[in-house]
Amino acid sequence: HKMYRNLAPASREQYESTLKTVGSFSSLHGLPRIIWNGGATPYIDSTIAKTAYCYYFNGKDVEDDGGAIDLCIKTLGVKISSVLNRLEGIYILIDRFDKQAPLINKQLRKNVVKEIANLRNTSIYLTRNRYGLTSMIDHILIRDVGKVHIYEELIEPININTINNIQFNRNNTAILFQDDSHEYLVDLTQCFLYKKINCNIPLKTLQLNILQNPFEAIPKIKPPKSALCYNNIEDERLKPSVILPLFSDRTGDVPEKSGLNQWHAEGRIRDVDEIYIPIPAWIHQRFPGFFPDRDEVFTLITENPSQKSFQVKVCQDNSKALMSNPNKALGHWLLRDIMEIPLGYVMTRSDLRQLNVDSVEIIKLDDQLFKIKLKSYGSYDKFKENINRIK
Repeated sequence: HKMYRNLAPASREQYESTLKTVGSFSSLHGLPRIIWNGGATPYIDSTIAKTAYCYYFNGKDVEDDGGAIDLCIKTLGVKISSVLNRLEGIYILIDRFDKQAPLINKQLRKNVVKEIANLRNTSIYLTRNRYGLTSMIDHILIRDVGKVHIYEELIEPININTINNIQFNRNNTAILFQDDSHEYLVDLTQCFLYKKINCNIPLKTLQLNILQNPFEAIPKIKPPKSALCYNNIEDERLKPSVILPLFSDRTGDVPEKSGLNQWHAEGRIRDVDEIYIPIPAWIHQRFPGFFPDRDEVFTLITENPSQKSFQVKVCQDNSKALMSNPNKALGHWLLRDIMEIPLGYVMTRSDLRQLNVDSVEIIKLDDQLFKIKLKSYGSYDKFKENINRIK
């Protein structure tokens, strides 16, 4: 499973050279950041490592709110971590469940562990389905005095049937447990999940020197003659977009017989995959002309690399619904392929929280082509709040 060794040697060499260069400027962050174990230890932020990994290996940053992965390379999902080499054991942050915290009963340690394990496994499955991944890895930079070790581990679901050795720490703010493959730590104050790394033989060790005075080297770096102009960059993040809720904006719940549960409505016989995505009235008011006219068909594509395409339209009274043609296509993709919801199950807001998904972003690539992206729980409320601040 050592995916790193399968990447292009020239790209690996450039990536490693960049890490060494970034690490050499570690003293810019101040001595408290780099003095460790009696020596100078490089400071390489995981975000910088992720950006470099994407650049040299042609990866795509998934911007996944700190979820199961940070980037994709075709059908490979990668989570980047950068941590210090601690003698008592090295733990990396693998997932965060702060948005699902109200669902977790923290009174019984066995229940907490099982609930966290279920949330972790759901996060893995949802990520795999969302991006069409065949494998997922942790890419780990372990920083030590004068060097950086590169490790890699498979991202695997927690084996709930083999969970054992459950222990609280002294002040009951964390729980330790293990399954048949790994040791884990749950930070109960934030609902963050960490995994202990098996540090045997690293894939690569980079020796580097930290500049004592990086300010002497900075003037030698030639700045660009012109500023970076984002207007000339083709990036979907610069395209207009809206976020639509997967629940009722009026009640805050998933309606029992409409929206994601449209298939459950009375009247005519409906396909079990029939759904629509609600479009609140204020979206049309604040973003006039964003969507094509009512009943005008346009194309909606999903995220790479598992890109799918649907013919959709805005319909129903007050253009309140986004539906596909056939109307079961969008529902089959969202409910079955991505969320793995059983046939005939009536969705609730609590289910969305469990999945850490409560909305979708619709990006307008052009007048007839749009993209749909899942958004984490709370994204719609934050979007609405931000728009309401704009007069």
